[in-house]
Amino acid sequence: MALAVGALAQRTTRRNKGPRALALVEWPASGSPRVIPVTILVDGRYYDASIYKADPVPMALEPGNVYEVEQSGESIGMATLTTARQAKNGAWLADARFQTNEQLAAARRPRDTAPKASAPEDPPKLRRGGAKTSESAPQPQSAPEPKSPPRESGPDEPPVLRKPASQAPTPEMKQPSEPASSAPSATSTPASPKQEDSDHPVLRRGRPTAEQAENLPGAVEAKASPKAPSAVAAPSTAASKAAATGAGRVLTAISDAAGPEPHSFALPWKLEDQEKLRNAMMRMASVALEDYARAHGGLHPGKLQDVQVRAFDLAGRNEPQIALMARALEAPAATASTRRASGARPNGKSAAPAPAPSTSAGLTFWITLAAREDYNGELRKLKAWATDSKHLDAFPRAELIDAVDADGDGRGELLFREISDIGQSFVLYRATPDTLTQLYNSAELEH
Repeated sequence: MALAVGALAQRTTRRNKGPRALALVEWPASGSPRVIPVTILVDGRYYDASIYKADPVPMALEPGNVYEVEQSGESIGMATLTTARQAKNGAWLADARFQTNEQLAAARRPRDTAPKASAPEDPPKLRRGGAKTSESAPQPQSAPEPKSPPRESGPDEPPVLRKPASQAPTPEMKQPSEPASSAPSATSTPASPKQEDSDHPVLRRGRPTAEQAENLPGAVEAKASPKAPSAVAAPSTAASKAAATGAGRVLTAISDAAGPEPHSFALPWKLEDQEKLRNAMMRMASVALEDYARAHGGLHPGKLQDVQVRAFDLAGRNEPQIALMARALEAPAATASTRRASGARPNGKSAAPAPAPSTSAGLTFWITLAAREDYNGELRKLKAWATDSKHLDAFPRAELIDAVDADGDGRGELLFREISDIGQSFVLYRATPDTLTQLYNSAELEH
């Protein structure tokens, strides 16, 4: 227990290094991607990023901020904020320019080969006609000769050679040195915004150009994931563009001036393990949804549909944390009574298949379930959200957005979107052995 407390204290001290902003990057059907601020961590405390240091633009949405776009913790590209604006409902968001890691790597290649291609400053190819031999002879000789012959020997003809050598190099050497000094002055101009922001905490600034991308933490190509089912595998370089540019796609993003390099939280599981955990999660979710329905109106949900199951290894210990999202329609009364008479309840290995949903059902049920697999291979429920279309005012439905390292300690947290009949909020949870501990809720005034 003391070791666990000590480890938690170490993570807390590391989280005090800020600021670290968490946002969502949303790709609409058309147009540039939009960045939606979620929370910002400063001195170990989470704040609402949509209002933190708003003057009037929130600090998290200042133009020039760079966000590293991630999928299950793995970097897939960079989003540079261009303009911040307010939506009709007053919420802040920012337009962004997105570049995948493949595009950034491609931008670096021409820059690396450019000096080699331009190294042929040998437009002396034009001099090879004949002037090159005459020019190449005096130039190398003029450099060493003015040092030795002028001082030691004072014959008549050497001074004739000294004059063109002494007059030509002095002005020519000064002229190329001036443009060389002017070149760094042009590159130093982008550093001015950093100095202007020195009075308050600074997020990652600038544009992820070819030069800056090499110095930004985590600005590397996404590594190929181990072979695993596509539904749970970490994003590969080939899938990065499709994952990022798909219409309606929402991914997490982190902006941190000195944060750690991202790494994947996706669990690379085998197909047989995937099927086993999926079926176990569906049985557990069906039981939780039936318990909810029995306590709120006595109705009965039908078969789970639109089932999504994702598995993570948040702490890097090969301990699966699984999340399920699904919905169900209200089962007809006849089907529900038959189900009660048969005594079939999906709470064990001998569970009978659930009845097919009815298209005429009035209510829609939602279930979101988070669980972990213990050392014995059994699932332990961490948290469940169950609701229906009549009780969204009291019981919001939850959607898992992704796993993300919100505090920069190398361990992943789970970010959910909770939706009620009056709006939505973002909630950040840390997975513990027995439950999900809430770290931040945008619907609460005090964080």
